Parts: sequence; C-alpha cells; structure tokens
Amino acid sequence: MNESILQPLNELNLSDDHRAICIHVIAHVGVLLRYIQRGIPSFTDHGDMHSGRVLHYLRDLANECPTPLSSEDLMLLALSAVLHDIGCIAGRAGHSSRSARILSVSHFSGIRDMLTQESYRYLKQIIVAHSSEYDLLLLSNDGRNRSRLALLCCLFRLADGCDISSDRIPPLVLSVLERLKILDSGAKRIWRSHLSIEKVEVRGTSIVVRARSKRAARLWTKKLEAELDLINSVLSGYNLPCFSMVVEEVP
Repeated sequence: MNESILQPLNELNLSDDHRAICIHVIAHVGVLLRYIQRGIPSFTDHGDMHSGRVLHYLRDLANECPTPLSSEDLMLLALSAVLHDIGCIAGRAGHSSRSARILSVSHFSGIRDMLTQESYRYLKQIIVAHSSEYDLLLLSNDGRNRSRLALLCCLFRLADGCDISSDRIPPLVLSVLERLKILDSGAKRIWRSHLSIEKVEVRGTSIVVRARSKRAARLWTKKLEAELDLINSVLSGYNLPCFSMVVEEVP
C-alpha cells in the first residue's frame, strides 16, 4: 500500500471504524491509481502520488481549520483524495463526473454499503465538485446541512489546488522530455512553473506559496488565486472562515 497515502491518513483524527473504511478503499482501488494516464507532455501526475499529496494538504487544512471537522468529515475528505481522479483512467476530459460514475459500478458497491446514504451522496458530490469546471455556487441548491457540504467541497478543492509545487515534476523526467524535443512552449511553461514552486504550506487560514521565482510561478499562483476567490465566495455565504494566499520568494 502506498506510503505517500498511508502516512497523512494515519495523521488524521479518524475513528477506528472510519480509518478501517479508508484503508479498505485504498487497498481496493489502489491499482486504478497506478494506471491513470499521466498525459505527458500536457499534464503532470494525477496518480497515487498526487492523491497522497492532496491528503497531505487535507491533513494540514483540517489541523488549521477554525471550523471543527468530525471523524466522518475527515473520512469523506480522505476517500475523496483517493477516488477523485480515478476517472482519468479514460482521459482528463470530464474525469470528475466519470470518477463519480465509476463508484456506481458493481465492483465498487462495497464502498456504498459501508457508508450512510447521505455520506455516499456527499462523497460523490465532493468528487464531482473538485473540477475547476464545476461552479461551487451550485452547491447552494443542495438540501439540508448545506454548510457542511459546502465546507467539505471547498476544503477538498483547495487541497487539490494546493498541489502545484515541484513535487509534481521529477527533474529527470523534464530533462528527458526536453532532450526529446516533445514539449511545446505551453507544456514547457506548465512544467517549469511547477519547478519554480519550492513548496506550499498551510498556516492557519493562509496558503503560503514559497516560490523561487514569483514570475515563473505566476501560472499556478494565478489559478490558485482564482480558486480561492470562488471558494471564499461560497464559504462567506455560510459565514464560514475564508482563506488567503501569500507568495513568498525564496533564494
């Protein structure tokens, strides 16, 4: 089982039952994560390493979030980290909706059986809503307990959006791709922008991007800034704490 996923999972304040559900799901779907297309040269990692990094950011957001999260909330976020990109096995276009649809096939009925009806519905909603193409303001149409669903969707989307650092780009892979001359100017800009970001940290309600070059990092910091604007517009509507972004240039 992938240590990059298990380590942050073990650091979440989960009940024994909820942790057991997460471990069962990870063991069941882990093979799918290994077969997700990387989409080289246009896209970078969306497999198990990405899921582990998203879970890492979820752990940090949960620790810093002023609004308490229950064990069930943390379980849903952890499951979403593992499941949200499984639809990429058939390509990036429409992958978030495809990921939710995959959960409906018979091979995944065990996941539905382990959750309450509401939790299962929330899980699928978090997965669908993680795409930047999904308008989070549509969450206002959900029924009861809307603030809880809004918070979970926003936290997950933020954690997913925080995975923009150089951890996504092995320098050797970039070097090989450049030597083979298969990266166009747009792909080079994407990959080099990742490389310019040393790390992303959660400090309270601040998302701190530590960049070697603010200019080179702008491609991703601009996208994260746009995500935060949308996330905060949803959170503020429920009087939930909002988040800000700070970009620090490092030597």
